[in-house]
Amino acid sequence: MLTPPQCYLRRCKHYQGVRHLREADESTEVNYCPAFPEGIPNDIAYGANLHTEPHADQTVVEGEPVILFEPE
Repeated sequence: MLTPPQCYLRRCKHYQGVRHLREADESTEVNYCPAFPEGIPNDIAYGANLHTEPHADQTVVEGEPVILFEPE
């Protein structure tokens, strides 16, 4: 089980909880947000990065708004 990330504690409206990258494999648990389909980077989830600016590892879809921290 993962420690609650900063995005959960700060109540970001985009945080969607913990997901498994591969079904039934606890070792693949990641904190999930649509901006980071492969898991929220540790500098955002557990570090000092407040994700108020786009992140280098972030999934960006052309023509759609960039997902950043937004309080619920």
